[in-house]
Amino acid sequence: MSESEIRISMARLRRNRTRQGDIKCDLCGVAPYSERHHIIQKSATIGRDEARELANGPKITALLCKSCHEIVDLPLHRDRLFANLYKINGKGDVLAGWLEMKKIFDQILEKGVVLFWTLPKPN
Repeated sequence: MSESEIRISMARLRRNRTRQGDIKCDLCGVAPYSERHHIIQKSATIGRDEARELANGPKITALLCKSCHEIVDLPLHRDRLFANLYKINGKGDVLAGWLEMKKIFDQILEKGVVLFWTLPKPN
């Protein structure tokens, strides 16, 4: 799936828009989005095509404004982003994408290294 196809797919799920019709940021819900945030960092998927494809998927990426993209990795904002993604995509789809990603990384890191990634609990 190309970057533009992913953005179009993500846009269809978002009903939160500005007066001008721009899609609002998934975190603040005020500013128009300008960047796509990969919840699983792209650098973690280098050389792992299956993981890269999943990390780029619309269910576990977010559309953010520049200001929110700078702060989204702080725990408070990260939890709020997940709560919003649960509403946008459905909790089941977000969880499924996350667990599929974790499964791939657990297979890659079978030699004693375990990822302790957890999803925040929904409010």
